[in-house]
Amino acid sequence: MSYAGGSQPPASEFIAAPRDGYVRFVQIRDYETDGHVTYIPISSKNKLCEETDIMIARYGASLGRICFGLNGAYNVALAKVFPKKPYYREFLRCYLSSRDFYEGINNRGGRSAQAGFNESDIRSFILSFPCDDVLVREFENVASPMFAQRLSLLKENRKLVGIRDTLLPKLMSGEIDVSEVKI
Repeated sequence: MSYAGGSQPPASEFIAAPRDGYVRFVQIRDYETDGHVTYIPISSKNKLCEETDIMIARYGASLGRICFGLNGAYNVALAKVFPKKPYYREFLRCYLSSRDFYEGINNRGGRSAQAGFNESDIRSFILSFPCDDVLVREFENVASPMFAQRLSLLKENRKLVGIRDTLLPKLMSGEIDVSEVKI
């Protein structure tokens, strides 16, 4: 695999609502909540990610966290993983999500004032990788639908959180009355 860190436009370019000519700016916190969605101007300097991409948190308390599920331009605190072959993706996702990788990258990346990792830290990992491409392809064929289901559930959860966050204040204020609803 190889990887690429994101870009960091000036905060003065950030906007809070989607608009033509802008793209979602994906930050580590966005994988937890949609509470601070930000958009930035579309630019050739932007590094883009898709929801199925493997993203690694590069700095701070989230160091080594594996993220996925968002489309947009990712910031410098994230790195996008590029598998050498497309059918390596789910094997790499599983390995990078493992405790061994998480602890290893935190041990290597925690050496500086602000925890982070660099290319030599990633290259220092010795990964047991199947030599047989047929085996890796079979793993991809089994794991890929599982990941797709996981992604689908993540999207559904985000949608349900949005519905909850819209309805709950209205229910609490009495704007919506459900006392007569039979369940």
